[in-house]
Amino acid sequence: MDFDIVAFMDKRKNETKIKLSDKGIQELPEGLFDHCTNLKELDLSHNQIISLPPGLLDHCPNLEMLNLNENQIQEIPPSLLDHCSKLKLLFLVGNKLQTIPPGLFNHNINLKTICLNENRIQSLPPNIFDCSNLDTLCLKENRIEEIHPGSFDHCPNLKWLFLEYNQIREIPSGLFDQCPELKWLFLEYNQIREIPSALFNQSAKLDWINLNGNQIHEIPDGLFDSCVSLKRLFMVGNKIKSIPLNLFVHTKLKDMKINDINNRIENV
Repeated sequence: MDFDIVAFMDKRKNETKIKLSDKGIQELPEGLFDHCTNLKELDLSHNQIISLPPGLLDHCPNLEMLNLNENQIQEIPPSLLDHCSKLKLLFLVGNKLQTIPPGLFNHNINLKTICLNENRIQSLPPNIFDCSNLDTLCLKENRIEEIHPGSFDHCPNLKWLFLEYNQIREIPSGLFDQCPELKWLFLEYNQIREIPSALFNQSAKLDWINLNGNQIHEIPDGLFDSCVSLKRLFMVGNKIKSIPLNLFVHTKLKDMKINDINNRIENV
């Protein structure tokens, strides 16, 4: 027997938490949550949802958590979150998203966590994450080839950034200049060939960098001079042949892995 989502919701209009995961849902009727003004947490994960009605959440002003993990969503309406100013947690892992629409987060000043792992996203446009309170951004296992300068310029509180297992070839200089709180940066298993010498100039709180499994040939002199909190650095599986003298003199490195069968380091 098919799950009757309309009948289910008719009995739960005043609830603050609604769990609709793993119900075999393929379609969400327009107006489904129009009377859910008290709703704070909505779980629609592990269904077969392909599309979202643009006004789906227009009457959910108190929504704080939205879980759409493990569906088949191909695109997000640009206005989907316009009336969710209290939203803190957004999960869209394991869908089929190819793009993030411009302006999607323009009205979500309280967003702290965005998880978009395991999609098909190909690029990050400038200022796409307009989220001043965002501290966790997960984008691993996508198809990202290009990150535009300014992609994170409106994320001053970003602490944890996960970009591993993509196809990133180039990191723009100054990409993290407006992210002074950044602590963890995971960029392993991409196709990065070069690191800009000023990439970490504003990264005094950076604690952990993972660049394993890229195509990096050279570490620029002075790259980590501003990384006074750096404790963990991993760069195995690249093509590094030498390490500049005094490269780590300003860091607090406790765990470092660079030399391996790919990095044939001859000079330190």
